[in-house]
Amino acid sequence: MAKGAYEGGYSLPVIGERLGYTAQTLSKALKSMGVTIRIGRHSQPPLSKGQHAEGTPRKVAEFRALRKAGWTFAKIGLLYGVRRQAVQNMLARWEGVDVGPADTTPSPVDD
Repeated sequence: MAKGAYEGGYSLPVIGERLGYTAQTLSKALKSMGVTIRIGRHSQPPLSKGQHAEGTPRKVAEFRALRKAGWTFAKIGLLYGVRRQAVQNMLARWEGVDVGPADTTPSPVDD
């Protein structure tokens, strides 16, 4: 299950949260099965204060559109491969900032 989910684009933390394992444990298991592990966001240097990740305004617009459509933070997180808290924090950080409309609305993720 973990191998298929990972190869399907889900992140190790998201899979681990669902299955009750740490991302590190899953990474070791997947490597032992011959799966190439994608480079995570933590491998990049942190952003300076006041600097935002590239493409963030678009993501915020998409998150807002999905929330308006009734999606939960957790469901949005599953779609984007991030934790529920990351979605909630990003929306809180960008509250009141006009980022324009979402370019596209992604298809729903099955629960």
